[in-house]
Amino acid sequence: MLPEPERTDSGYRAYTADAVRVVRFVKRAQELGFTLDDIEDLLHLAQGRPASCEEARTMADTRIADLRLRIDELTAMRDALARLIDTCDQPRAERDCPILRDIETAATTTASTARE
Repeated sequence: MLPEPERTDSGYRAYTADAVRVVRFVKRAQELGFTLDDIEDLLHLAQGRPASCEEARTMADTRIADLRLRIDELTAMRDALARLIDTCDQPRAERDCPILRDIETAATTTASTARE
């Protein structure tokens, strides 16, 4: 994403202010969950192509949908853990935790598949 920087006589790389801007842009986009491929597209869009806004909006809409899915999954996990905490003092057979059930089911399935 960055051109190879010039080197000083002592061998240090001399980055331009524009290179620093790009690195900051990349790091911030990564924090927002964009992939490097997405970030490369965003950098091109930031240069102002005519369809820039629409393309950026489409990418953002896709990212929002991904985030909503992750939020739903995390909320479900939080709720399952809260149910587990609420039932921790009960005998094991009376505890209700979908996460533990899922792990046990996956472990059983994996073990039976490995034996076949």
